[in-house]
Amino acid sequence: FEFWLRYVAMLVHSGDQVAARDLLLNGCKSGRLRGRPDAMVALAELEEQCGDIGRARSMLDAALEGPARGSVEVIFRRAALERRAGNVDVQASMLKDHAKQHPEPAARALLARKLAKLFEGLCRPCEAHKVLLDAWESGCRDVYLTAELATLTLSTGACVETSGGGEGFSNSLDRSLAFFEESLG
Repeated sequence: FEFWLRYVAMLVHSGDQVAARDLLLNGCKSGRLRGRPDAMVALAELEEQCGDIGRARSMLDAALEGPARGSVEVIFRRAALERRAGNVDVQASMLKDHAKQHPEPAARALLARKLAKLFEGLCRPCEAHKVLLDAWESGCRDVYLTAELATLTLSTGACVETSGGGEGFSNSLDRSLAFFEESLG
């Protein structure tokens, strides 16, 4: 595979993305690179550079359904493709679906953190908090998720359900500390 990537990189460097794409596509079709998720991702990247976003989508979707099933890296690349295409809602939906369905808690935590960062960037901190809280409640006890959840719990006190009216910040502080205590204990 290294040979193929070096040859493709040389063609891309010379400015011929179409030839690089065709070379990698022939390698995937001939069987030498068939079923390799890294080759499929590289091909999807070249498809996007050549302006065929629909084909890049289908390549990454095929990788996720086949040899790269559950690969967080490929999920991130597919979501980033939607972001670059201007489909932020599709990106959010995709990350949300994968964050809920992934079988590994560490991967679910990573996907939830990525989705929460997206929501924060879109100035939707309450949705970011809900995503992290859902991941926490589903059993994800990642240290980074805990830290981000505690921080969002403090900063989004208005989003967090309070039990007594004017005790929003105090309640948020108590909940934030509870996340840390539970993860340490």
